[in-house]
Amino acid sequence: MNGFVLFSKQHIITLLIILLLLISLYYFKHLIKKKKKVDLFIRTLLIISMLLVEFLLYGWHN
Repeated sequence: MNGFVLFSKQHIITLLIILLLLISLYYFKHLIKKKKKVDLFIRTLLIISMLLVEFLLYGWHN
């Protein structure tokens, strides 16, 4: 394993996926605001994913 390589194929794909998710959230913002269950689901998913990333990063550094 070579570690992180800036602007490698995997890095570009990850950046594109994040950009696609952000654009999707912006595009569907009115639908998300109208439907409270969808709003709660997205908020919960974001919280869980951010916590998971932090725990994985902590585990990687130790």
